[in-house]
Amino acid sequence: MQEKTGDLGELWKNRLGKLCVYICWAVFQSHTGKCRCPWGRAAGAVSFSCFSYYFCTGIAKDKLIEALYEWESIGNKNNSLNNLIYRLRKWLVTAGFPEEAYVSVKNGACSWCGSMPLDLDVSEFKMEFEASRSAGREEERLRHLQRVCELYRGELLPQLASESWVIVESIDLKKQYEVSVRELGELLKSRGEYQQMYRIYTAAAELYPFEEWQNGQIESLMLMERYEEAYRLYRETVKRYSDELGLPPSQRMLENFKIMREKLMQPEENFVRIKESLMEEKSENGAYYCAYPSFVDSYRLLCRIAERGGQSVFLMSCTLSQYRGDKEKKNSQFVADWLKRVLCSSLRRGDLCTRYSKNQYLMLLVGMKQEDSDVILQRIERAFGDKAGTEGYKLDFSLASALSLS
Repeated sequence: MQEKTGDLGELWKNRLGKLCVYICWAVFQSHTGKCRCPWGRAAGAVSFSCFSYYFCTGIAKDKLIEALYEWESIGNKNNSLNNLIYRLRKWLVTAGFPEEAYVSVKNGACSWCGSMPLDLDVSEFKMEFEASRSAGREEERLRHLQRVCELYRGELLPQLASESWVIVESIDLKKQYEVSVRELGELLKSRGEYQQMYRIYTAAAELYPFEEWQNGQIESLMLMERYEEAYRLYRETVKRYSDELGLPPSQRMLENFKIMREKLMQPEENFVRIKESLMEEKSENGAYYCAYPSFVDSYRLLCRIAERGGQSVFLMSCTLSQYRGDKEKKNSQFVADWLKRVLCSSLRRGDLCTRYSKNQYLMLLVGMKQEDSDVILQRIERAFGDKAGTEGYKLDFSLASALSLS
């Protein structure tokens, strides 16, 4: 968060990722020691945020009225706006700033007219983004893109996210940020500045952990030959996507994994220690649960073994869904996690299980006879239904020989 509190002649507001009125409060406090918002917390947040956001460039009065009173039933909205502008002027004076008009209302438009400049990080963000579009030299473009990424701190006014004007502006700002991160990442990569490239993608991943910015982090680490760190981040990301979204790793993530796997060669070791390191840390009954990439490798290997030895291998899917007509339930994540426990405990130690998507699991059943499948399905459904909270959910199964698919 950036604040300029030492100079009374400049009012600096941080918009991206912060609620303006509370930051204004901090700025005002540094000058007068105390200040109270005359509008009340909620109204003041919307009003002053909307005012200051648009006043740098000016805004049509009817547009400002629409932004402020979209969901309110007010008889004379024009008078209400005039009253708010009057109270804004009083508020600024009470906060210790010179007694001025501050807001100009002319020819149906409102704009800032105070003697002190009103600087907004959003305005600078947009200016820097536009400058990066027109920059001719690489150094110039690099400087503007870096500034764009420094300024962006998150969604625009997240505590006012339901306001229509905030939604529209926030979407545009986020798109500009995403474009800037990608372009800056590629530019830093071409210049061999991998550490800075990693920092840029890390900042994006912290803001948006489920939009695959981790791919940029992993690629940066691999370019710096920090393969163990890249692999740890890969495993953490795959687990997070699987546990929280029920999604398998993307194709780009899998491609990065293949590169890491080739680079992560272990030093020579005693054979007995190698064997010990390959064993499960904790031996448990039931199917072996693994991440989707490991499941894919195991599937291909077991198909080869079955081709040579004649042993049966069946691929089964289990999809969790609600009965048609039921209202959407809020405990779907809990039920999906419970299904995972049921599947693993209902199958044998020689079987394999993974989560393919949010509500779908895959299993490899080794050495099973197809006529025994009904017994397994009944066992799973019975164990699943024993848990309170699973009412209204159903399980759909599909089963096929793995050999017929390969």
